[in-house]
Amino acid sequence: MAKDQSKAFPDGIGEEHADSNKGHIGGWLALLVLGALLASALLGLFGGGRDPTRAVTTPAGRLAVTAPLVLRNGEFFEIRIRAGARRAIAKPVLAISPQYWRHLTINTMIPAPTGETFEDGQFRFEFEPLDPGKSLEVKIDGQVNPARLGSSRGAVTLLDDKVPLAELPVHLKVFP
Repeated sequence: MAKDQSKAFPDGIGEEHADSNKGHIGGWLALLVLGALLASALLGLFGGGRDPTRAVTTPAGRLAVTAPLVLRNGEFFEIRIRAGARRAIAKPVLAISPQYWRHLTINTMIPAPTGETFEDGQFRFEFEPLDPGKSLEVKIDGQVNPARLGSSRGAVTLLDDKVPLAELPVHLKVFP
């Protein structure tokens, strides 16, 4: 008697695998999880998208920072800091908290500072004097180190030598 070919299954596959009533819940659950991940990515919850600009204005000057809030491990990023003088700033200094730059590699800073120090628990970068109405824009390129995960907070401060003129809190979250 000839075996019905329509009922033949490959080795390891049996009738129980062909039952269309099994696995519906698992299939729908997998589809929902995949859809939720895709929707989260589209909404920018895992990084990407435009970097927000935060700014503060004081009687002495204006400080604006454009930086990513969320990055992924190994990702390249850009930070832009714009410092504007409302009065003469003899020795503009940008100070950045080390907690904010923890496990980040800073590749370039344009324009290059005239001096670099670590003082009072901050990385400090000195620039040429600013006349009233003039501004300085600094572009910083970097990369997230593989060891970096989680959140960090810090501050970017504009100083005239050692006198704080404006400060902005900054934070960064890194996903794997």
